[in-house]
Amino acid sequence: MSNTFAVLEDAPWRVDDKILTRDLFLKFATFDGEKFVGGLVLHDQLSMSLGYKIFYSGAPGAILEQTGLPQLPMENVTLHKGWNWIGHPPLMSYDLDSGITPVGGDAFTVDDQIKTRAGGDASSLTTYDGSSFQGKLFELEPSVGYEVRVARAVTLRYRCSQVQQTLFKEGGLPCDCAKCCGGIAFPPSLPPPPPPLPTVPGPAGPAAPP
Repeated sequence: MSNTFAVLEDAPWRVDDKILTRDLFLKFATFDGEKFVGGLVLHDQLSMSLGYKIFYSGAPGAILEQTGLPQLPMENVTLHKGWNWIGHPPLMSYDLDSGITPVGGDAFTVDDQIKTRAGGDASSLTTYDGSSFQGKLFELEPSVGYEVRVARAVTLRYRCSQVQQTLFKEGGLPCDCAKCCGGIAFPPSLPPPPPPLPTVPGPAGPAAPP
């Protein structure tokens, strides 16, 4: 398995900076001046399916650059009862009411919540009212982590909007959420081939001797 923590090496971390996540229970690692140490580094790798809280005291504007191919098709997101920290692997935003849907008999419960926070900004929060999410947070965005509280375990599936399906179809790409749209690989729209050129007879050769 590759070392996913290598993505952290480009930032100018300072002593006691931290990275935390919650996967059933809290896991974290602390920067000791040279490298990150702690249970998160010893026993885990960074995961696209999890969200992370980062306490960073270095120079502002640092960028953590991820490499590799996008995740296609998108995997389902499993939420355990209580608080979950999740990431958002897709390269586009998904509306909370139309872009994600519970799988099978799973469903959100009244007062389930989703929230996020970056820097010193106030938390953006949304609450499920029994039919839709209500609040300042209305979509999941790329490169943003979220805290999700559910009253019971829920498995979520990403759904394609009509716009997304059209974009994939025109680009000849497989659907971004194959489990929802069937994973159909739409062929690219190609113009019809040009008609064949007319055949022009060449000059007659010399007559054969008698």
